[in-house]
Amino acid sequence: MEVELVYLQGGEVGPALGAARLAQLGVDGGDPAEICVAPPVSHTIVPDPALVSALAEKKAAFRQAYSRITPKS
Repeated sequence: MEVELVYLQGGEVGPALGAARLAQLGVDGGDPAEICVAPPVSHTIVPDPALVSALAEKKAAFRQAYSRITPKS
């Protein structure tokens, strides 16, 4: 709720593209600065401070309830 979300163009293929780029570096070599270029930003979602404060009580209740059902390591 309190984190800015940044969406990248082509982000839906991000993990596969990252794996392909790592494979290319491992097989062909090359300059990581040229191969591992970040895609452009598609759009950003900024948290709404009014919603953050309005939902703070519900967030606290959820965290308390969740901690009761989460296994302890």
